[in-house]
Amino acid sequence: MERLSSILLSVDVTARGFDAEEGPPLEVLSAIAETNWVAEVSGAKVTVMATVEQDSDPELVDFARFRLEQIVVPRLEAKGDIDVVAVAGDPQQTVVKQVLKAGHDLVVVGARKSSLVHRTLVGSTSLALLRTCPCAVLVAPRRSETGSRVVLSAVAMKHDLTPRVLEVSAKIVKRRGGRWHVFHCPEYPLEGGMRLRGVDVQQVEEYEAEVRKEAWADLHAVCDPLEKEIGVKPKLWMSEGLPSEQIGLAVRELGADILVMGTRGRRGLAGVLVGNTAEKVFHTTECALLAIKPEGFESPVSAD
Repeated sequence: MERLSSILLSVDVTARGFDAEEGPPLEVLSAIAETNWVAEVSGAKVTVMATVEQDSDPELVDFARFRLEQIVVPRLEAKGDIDVVAVAGDPQQTVVKQVLKAGHDLVVVGARKSSLVHRTLVGSTSLALLRTCPCAVLVAPRRSETGSRVVLSAVAMKHDLTPRVLEVSAKIVKRRGGRWHVFHCPEYPLEGGMRLRGVDVQQVEEYEAEVRKEAWADLHAVCDPLEKEIGVKPKLWMSEGLPSEQIGLAVRELGADILVMGTRGRRGLAGVLVGNTAEKVFHTTECALLAIKPEGFESPVSAD
């Protein structure tokens, strides 16, 4: 988290339960708590932003700014001045435009609701940001407690983001305390062809065993130096099956508070595809999700 210099907290000031006397709803308090912690350990500057509907009355934009200044900003503990941005437009577009304009390193958004219907509706903006935002995105958990965490890093060993995902995860545990788990689902790209060609079952099993052996070696090759450098030792796990299902199962069984994953971006398609695994996991888990973006991620949203 030390590399961060600028955090954008995106707040839905129209959320049910947002009241000047009682304060923001739980999902907003959760996002504020996460922002405060990240700002504390990184020293990053904080900007808080609210978006109202495109054709809203200008007074509504002023009201959104008022709610940010009177209700949200007093709960933020960042050092230095906190910038306040209130605009009209599509929240999925305006947040990305703000990131491109101001060069934020991290976007923090509120938690998804517990029910499937609410999660589908409220999660649409968060999911769009996972797809299109050029910087890392933290979807806060649906609670506002701070303290030690169970951090789960879901990695693909041949993915170029894996070292960064593990480094960020290790630093979270080092700073916040708690337990660290690293989870990997091995893939067998040659298995299908081997079975179609009628290769002996024993040979297929030997191939799979070799892939698993190599995966364990790769995990240790990345994690062991981090243990020496940062002083945090992870528990390593591997599981067979569909990655999105196995990651979701691991989140529940390990009691993960935050899931750290890398998202995929390809030139020409960056921002359109976040990767089937990350997207499916997003819809099925309730814990916080930190999505790390690749270098050179090109958003389809223009800064203009």
